[in-house]
Amino acid sequence: MYGFSACSTAAEGGSLYVAQHNGFYPVDGYIYYHTLLSANEVTGLISGTYYSVWPATGVAGYPPVPWFHQLTACDSARPVEVEPLTQSAGNGNSCQRPPDGFKTPNPIIPATGEKILDHEDYAGQGPAALSFTRNYRSGRLLGAMTGPAKAGLGRTWSHNHAIRLSQDGTAGSVGSTARVFLGNGSVRAFHWEVATSSWVPDNSVDTLAANASGLLYKRLDDDSSWQFDSAGKLLTVTQRNGWTITYSYSSASTPISIAPAAGLLIGVSNQFGRTLQFTYNATGQLTSVTAPGSQTTLYGYDGTAETSRLTTVSYPATTGSGTVSKSYLYENTTYPQLLTGIIDEKGNRLATYAYDSQGRAVSSQLAQGVERYSVSYPASTGGATTVTDPLGTTRSYNYGIAQGKLAVTGADKPSGAGNSSAASRVQDANGFVTQETDFLGVNTMYTWDINRRLPLSTTKAVGLPEAQTSATQWHTTYRLPVLVTEAGRTTAYTYDNAGNTLSQTVTDTASGTSRSAGWTYNPQGLLATETDPSSVVVRSYAYYSAGNFTPTQPQGSFDPSIQLVSLLLHGDGTNGSTVIADSSPRPKPVTVVGGASIGSTQSKFGGSSLFFDGVDASNTSLTLADSPEFHFPGAYTVELWVRPSSFKAINTWLFGQILQTGLAPVRIDIAPSTGLVNVLGSSDNTSWLFTTGFTSTAALQIGNWSHVALADDGTTARLFINGVLQATRATWLKADSATALRIGGGYASGDREFDGYMDDIRVTKGIARYTANFTPPAQAFPHVGPAATDPNEIGHMAGDLQSITNAAGHVTQFTQYDRTGRVRQMVDPKGVVTDMVYTPRGWTSSVTVTPPGGTARTTTYTYDNAGQLTGATLPDGTSLGYSYDAAHRLTGVTDAKGNTITYTLDNAGNKTGEQVKDPSGNLQRNITRVYDALNRVQQITGASN
Repeated sequence: MYGFSACSTAAEGGSLYVAQHNGFYPVDGYIYYHTLLSANEVTGLISGTYYSVWPATGVAGYPPVPWFHQLTACDSARPVEVEPLTQSAGNGNSCQRPPDGFKTPNPIIPATGEKILDHEDYAGQGPAALSFTRNYRSGRLLGAMTGPAKAGLGRTWSHNHAIRLSQDGTAGSVGSTARVFLGNGSVRAFHWEVATSSWVPDNSVDTLAANASGLLYKRLDDDSSWQFDSAGKLLTVTQRNGWTITYSYSSASTPISIAPAAGLLIGVSNQFGRTLQFTYNATGQLTSVTAPGSQTTLYGYDGTAETSRLTTVSYPATTGSGTVSKSYLYENTTYPQLLTGIIDEKGNRLATYAYDSQGRAVSSQLAQGVERYSVSYPASTGGATTVTDPLGTTRSYNYGIAQGKLAVTGADKPSGAGNSSAASRVQDANGFVTQETDFLGVNTMYTWDINRRLPLSTTKAVGLPEAQTSATQWHTTYRLPVLVTEAGRTTAYTYDNAGNTLSQTVTDTASGTSRSAGWTYNPQGLLATETDPSSVVVRSYAYYSAGNFTPTQPQGSFDPSIQLVSLLLHGDGTNGSTVIADSSPRPKPVTVVGGASIGSTQSKFGGSSLFFDGVDASNTSLTLADSPEFHFPGAYTVELWVRPSSFKAINTWLFGQILQTGLAPVRIDIAPSTGLVNVLGSSDNTSWLFTTGFTSTAALQIGNWSHVALADDGTTARLFINGVLQATRATWLKADSATALRIGGGYASGDREFDGYMDDIRVTKGIARYTANFTPPAQAFPHVGPAATDPNEIGHMAGDLQSITNAAGHVTQFTQYDRTGRVRQMVDPKGVVTDMVYTPRGWTSSVTVTPPGGTARTTTYTYDNAGQLTGATLPDGTSLGYSYDAAHRLTGVTDAKGNTITYTLDNAGNKTGEQVKDPSGNLQRNITRVYDALNRVQQITGASN
């Protein structure tokens, strides 16, 4: 079966390696893993995608992890080199958990008082997989990082692709500085050294140099190269193996529906053809990110000013075509930009954060007060910071900083969360931890390559009979080990020019016996073969050379701003019907009043339209209830096709936000008898502001279709008839009142009803679609987004794995993928076909296994809006249900027969109680667990009938 994403670690030779498992599949009695090694903020990779096959044994179908053949520059026996929170924490050593005291879960950084938070909105699959992760850092408002993040997400949020380079001073002169701002808040700083005519790093071993394209930044942590243009925009990121991520930006010719100005990031693409697309509103706020497969995430704010805050993030619903939203709260009146809480997609408060009078984070907790961590800061510099965990245990920590590197230098208790613990650490003048003493008084010593900032040796139990030393020699160019020497054995590695591992040789130093494994790669940098110690190719891999997805939409039949559409009425239906459908992404009910209906006598598109009989006494109109999507504090566009049957001697209502008085913040109507179009408004809801209204110079014609558009870009409103600009008004009224929406009639006296037909009425919030003359649309407005292919479309992209062949010649095929890179179908060597289907957010919804000539067997999965697994139905009809508390912790399991398992959790999330009951409610098993203050199990009591 297909497995859910999980993160595993494996130890080999004293070194710790980490990979992200995107899925596992059965292959000849083995488990095939598609692994992504992590370190780079942009791609999530150290050096690409690798494939491993392990024996299919292990608990609950998860195999043991004997080794990973791609190594990272870290060692399990040494502490992580961490940098201050004003600079990069991604240093190529991310495979080990940070020292205890460095950060709390749901993180607060006790050393600085900063609250940080990462939310992943999209995680792609396949080689060089793309991702989109937002990160919140309170330090962007207070502290060394003060200043706008310039990501279009407000002052305290950014994302992993919001990367830029800035220079201060005249390039090449004394005092010139350059800084590389990464999306996670990290900064790499350089200064110009006149003596060498070069950029010199201030806080890293990275390099920066001018070239023909601008400035090339080389990050030695992971051997990646970052090309910036002369204006500081990131153009490409190239990994050591040659895989490249490309960034594209808006220009003066970019449609305003995508970006309001030049220089905004609008696309991120990998070399295998997968792309992220970005759109912005009129003030440059990020409004949507569309991933491969048209999975679109929407972003909402509490205004359009620079101080406006990100308040909602909307994702595709688990089922259907709607969306579900996660909300962010800012309840601190002293620091209104600081995040204080999260409302999950189910509408429940999930998290609460608090700050002191200086803006330092003092507590973080989940719903119902669980998993609460609180921080108390010292009264004076150099004192200990105290952290209280969910069990009420307090721990005090001391910190040191040298060369911009932060270290936890002391603690009074061991970790309760499994992090690396030490009673004391010694940090040298270069920022390296050179000695660590545990709580038994046992010392560990570390040596470093100071120039390359790489660990050279680790000696455990210094001065004791059991002392052991491991040493690492490093590649002369890459941050990759070439020889690891430890007690009883050595491990040697070789690499190609791209840094891909070619061989691993493990030698028993006592006997001199060696065992080697080898790997080769294709021209794309993808794993081609695996060779075992007997030099036999045990596995070979083939990949698709090009994509074969076929678009399901004709060119031009999509709207790049579809997610900003608040209302879309096509007028489709049978003659006389009073059922009017809203085709916008978030449909709203339409109420038909009086003599309004679907009419087939006239239509602009589709054979029918919206008919209004113009009878005043019946208040003929269409109405929609008040909605935030009809409040327009900034840019918006209202457009519709109109075919009048007659003109009245009084203004005739086309479109407006109706108040009980009959007034409207904004109203579009037809002037008495002339057919001219008026735009009027009321700012005080007591009188019309005729002096600020405006009127078309061209008139509508009885019996003819005309396109009418009102486009307001936030500063200027423009009226168009048939694509020709008629009039403009600067500083036009903002249609931001809580009102109902009415089309075709609206005055309380019922004497301004429209007589005629309308078709394709579209309201767009957040952009002015038109700022100059244009050609009116020649077809009905689309109700799908850009390249919005069928989300269930199958095919493959270049670089997707096509097959695995083992030493016996047995072939496992991967025949279908979706656009995001998830496997949709595979065929094993015996011809058994496995089909996978996913929800709009990428969760596995069903797995169907069909043997040759046999009956398909399907397992289905259901989820709630927050992504929690709520049910599973097995092929035999057996079902399981899962329940959770408000903190998203599993609290119960129920099967179809009524058997139940109930979990009792303490504030730290430990299972302190476990009850199993039969369908009659009789207790079958009762297990209790007792944990001490250090979160260690002290007692387990179990009983069963």
